[in-house]
Amino acid sequence: MMSTQKEPALFYRKVYAVVRQIPPGMVTSYGRIAEMLGAAGAARQVGYAMSSLKNRTDDPDFQDVPWHRVVAVDGQIVIKGPGPGRFQQAELLRDEGVSLDDSFKVDMETHIWEGLLPYEVDQLIQGLT
Repeated sequence: MMSTQKEPALFYRKVYAVVRQIPPGMVTSYGRIAEMLGAAGAARQVGYAMSSLKNRTDDPDFQDVPWHRVVAVDGQIVIKGPGPGRFQQAELLRDEGVSLDDSFKVDMETHIWEGLLPYEVDQLIQGLT
């Protein structure tokens, strides 16, 4: 099956499935998501998947992905480029009760979501392949 702009690559769909599991008030890192998917070292690809969501804001299939709950391994909000992205992410996190300092860094000790166990990830992504 050929991938289209409207249908993200399988890896992206797996990333979104995991991100949808992050509970409100919690965050995880790009690297942790990659590890959960058996792709340790693919944090950058997870970042690309999250970044591609900005092109799908009107697509109901992607509006339920809580993109704002994914941060760098040290808790830093790392959205780059023009626009309100970093401020919007901080606001959404604060609305959920997540503690951030003035440099847009999340208190990871308090708010880290450890993630899913391998069998839980397998069950979650089983229907995506």
